[in-house]
Amino acid sequence: MKNKPEKKKSESVNAAIPPWFDLPKTFYRNLAAYAGEFGLTTAEFLNRSIRHYAKALREKESPAAKALGSAEFTERFKQMSAESAKAWWSKITPEEKSARAKKAIESRWAKKRGQGKSPADKPE
Repeated sequence: MKNKPEKKKSESVNAAIPPWFDLPKTFYRNLAAYAGEFGLTTAEFLNRSIRHYAKALREKESPAAKALGSAEFTERFKQMSAESAKAWWSKITPEEKSARAKKAIESRWAKKRGQGKSPADKPE
């Protein structure tokens, strides 16, 4: 059994030496292989990977994930909410959808004009 080297608890950041100089050759081989597998340049693959990883960390630390207990439950909740909304909107007539959209647009423009409520909200 190999002894794994101890991980440093806190590495000091040295801006003079970029971190990629410390990466092993296997990192670059894997990077090229994965980028090629998906038809991306290595730079594009790294950019997308960083964004994806940051998004995953944000979702893991989101208030919904904390309230529901895990990112898995959060994802299930999102799917359930989307399916519920889709089912609800499928039951509304096209005329009612149009009326709701018109009311929302009027309300949005009224707020921009500083009028507060839209004319659609006023009783007739």
